Amino acid sequence: MTREEAIDIIQSILDKYEEDECLVTEITIGDEDIEALDMAIKALEQEPILDKIRAEIDTKYGQCDICEYFEDYDYEENDISEYRPIGDIADILQIIDKYKAESEG
Repeated sequence: MTREEAIDIIQSILDKYEEDECLVTEITIGDEDIEALDMAIKALEQEPILDKIRAEIDTKYGQCDICEYFEDYDYEENDISEYRPIGDIADILQIIDKYKAESEG
């Protein structure tokens, strides 16, 4: 089941409920309905996990840079080997924030 299908099923349950709140007990919940509600619950549970991951990365590595190892072989001179900065932990946190915002919107 795709996310869009799950949204459609949940919306149809809500539409049935809005038509007549007194008939809520007459709504039959099928396997697809249960699967869609399970997916919705899992999605809601994932948000705090992303917050925890973000907080732990920030706490443990917040002041660290991200580097790549660079080697250059120059036969006339010495070999050049060094670490070059390519980013920092804030870049990783921005990626987490981007996907968190997408999942909320």
